[in-house]
Amino acid sequence: MGGTVETLSLTETTINPLFVSRNPATSIGDPKTGGNYRLQSGSNCIDTGDASNAPADDIAGNPRPTDIAEKGDGVDEYDKGAYEYQ
Repeated sequence: MGGTVETLSLTETTINPLFVSRNPATSIGDPKTGGNYRLQSGSNCIDTGDASNAPADDIAGNPRPTDIAEKGDGVDEYDKGAYEYQ
């Protein structure tokens, strides 16, 4: 699962952030605006963000932070990226 993978600066590692469907740029300088940048359940970006400069809602209007059942720790923690995992 390690290696050199573009993470769009969401993590400090080279682990794939497991976006639902990333649409890579087609050439140097193209913006990476296509695709679905929501996180999949196994993403290392879930519950690893912090509250510094984090908005109260994600880009889709979902509240942040949100505890997820898969983690089961009962603690609301921020996800990295534009979307809070639901």
